[in-house]
Amino acid sequence: MRRFSIFVFLILLIFSCLCSAQSYKVNELIDESRYSEAASILENAIENGHADATEMINLVYCYIKMHDYQKAEQTYGKIPAETKLDHIQYFYYGEVLRYNGKYNEAKEQFGKYLEKVPGDFYTDVCIRSCDSLLFWNKQPSNVTVKNAKDINTISEELWPIPTKDGLFYISNNKDLLKNTGSYSKFADSRVSFIFQMKDGKTSVFRPFNDSINYTAFVTRNGNSAMVVKQVKNLVDGLYEGNPIMLFSDDNKVWKEFQPAETPAGYIMTHPCFSNNGKRIYFASDIPGGYGRSDIYYSDYSDGNWNKPVNLGSSINTPGNEMFPYITDDNNMLFFASDGHPGYGNLDIFSSAYKGVNWENPKNMRSPVNSIGNDFGFIFSTDAYHGYFVSNRYVSSVGGNDIYTFQFPETIIIPDTGKKPEIKICPADTALVFFETAKWAIDSVFYEQLDSLAIFMKKHPYLTLNVASWADQRGLDSINENICKKRALSVAQWFTAKGIDAKRIITKPSGVSKRNEMAQIIYHVQIGSSYKSGLQDYYSKSIKNEAPVAWNKSGKNYYYFTGNGTMTEMKKLETDLKSKHKITCKITGSYSNYYLVDHIYSPNRRAEIYFTK
Repeated sequence: MRRFSIFVFLILLIFSCLCSAQSYKVNELIDESRYSEAASILENAIENGHADATEMINLVYCYIKMHDYQKAEQTYGKIPAETKLDHIQYFYYGEVLRYNGKYNEAKEQFGKYLEKVPGDFYTDVCIRSCDSLLFWNKQPSNVTVKNAKDINTISEELWPIPTKDGLFYISNNKDLLKNTGSYSKFADSRVSFIFQMKDGKTSVFRPFNDSINYTAFVTRNGNSAMVVKQVKNLVDGLYEGNPIMLFSDDNKVWKEFQPAETPAGYIMTHPCFSNNGKRIYFASDIPGGYGRSDIYYSDYSDGNWNKPVNLGSSINTPGNEMFPYITDDNNMLFFASDGHPGYGNLDIFSSAYKGVNWENPKNMRSPVNSIGNDFGFIFSTDAYHGYFVSNRYVSSVGGNDIYTFQFPETIIIPDTGKKPEIKICPADTALVFFETAKWAIDSVFYEQLDSLAIFMKKHPYLTLNVASWADQRGLDSINENICKKRALSVAQWFTAKGIDAKRIITKPSGVSKRNEMAQIIYHVQIGSSYKSGLQDYYSKSIKNEAPVAWNKSGKNYYYFTGNGTMTEMKKLETDLKSKHKITCKITGSYSNYYLVDHIYSPNRRAEIYFTK
């Protein structure tokens, strides 16, 4: 019996040593950022029943670093309920759920974290973000975002600055540096350089010697600023000095930016000049701010930069605000922040200046923002196109990539002295949808119509056109009457807001069979009920493969998955029917109005557009 006990003891000892060696190996792989290899070991341990809660948490960490948030969520769900987790895991679990679009479940985990850490600022922001995302995800976006694939490489590309002399940007691409005929003795990936792309050719801009690392560069109307670090190759690795901001008006003589009454030893970075070069916006951690990094400005007078002015609590938070960009008229600020409600990490926000204060910032929403870091927003040659930087994991090539954006252009027909030709301006066309055989305007369209009325008052030379439609069901005489009433209903809205009826042209247009429009976001509806809160129920019907959202129309709650074009949703509909044998159909949404089908609902509408 004693010999058997010794045998069992030896087996347990060997198993314990193996587990210890396995844990050491996993930790070593994680330290070396070899997350997929570490995950493979941990997955085998869990599958064989040899993993404890600590190893499951390590696996979650690997999945998060690999951007596999679905598996991270599933692994959190496998941890026994009685396990006492470190309270920070409730926060991370909430973040994973938020990234997966499960906002109500995320709020529960954030709530558990707040029980342990009452009043935590970031957790409160995350909860408010979940509420905002439930709303934002139902709103259509007509912004186009693309990866600038002609620029991006497996290296880092940052700080896009479009100018008349081409596009400046920063990259640590040593091969590109070599191809431009330059060189560097620094192989460390943290050392970056300023590149200039013009007419398809790339050159390097290096005003200093090879011991300078360029971390930011901006230029505007003859004024330039950059942030640099002194670097050295040491035996145990790269030495980096403190960041220093420099400015110049000729790109030859560079002076250190040191505003009046600013203590030494604090970081000042992310510069942006105003259009006339007499003011510079920047991010800093100097004392007296609201958070970790605040946005300030300093004015130039009598050969000196004045004491920095904090942009105030409407912009700055206890979190990080950085990467300011001011428009040419100085009335619109774009910046990055993790302290306002958003999609996750840094998001891009905008704020308008109203004479005294900056308005509360507005999230630029998807597709500009993502669950990654999004920052460095800047317009190009007009107010419709530009660039920003993101490390969104789905489409980025090498970590931080440069992306382009395009807003829909406002078309103004020039005054030629002749009678203007009547043209529809598709980019400006607003839509109002109606219930079957009705012409009352739903409250979800009130804000949109109010903004159009304000625009009409600012531009008295414009005429408003209202084309109304009915779906193909019903007698022609009935549809004609409905169309007239829908057009009249919209026209009366504007006259009630003080718009002269002579400036409004109604066009009752009869039956429409058009079921696809660029302004509509399409979905695949997988269920409906008079009850709310059934997301989990319908998620199970598709094996939790995709997040399920809901919208309300009338007394019913409609549950759907997917956001995209008609073509994308037709494919998703086919896939869901084939894989899960469920009944589903294509629906849509516009301005938080839910279109319960894609055949009839889009055709009960009024189209509103301007002509001159």
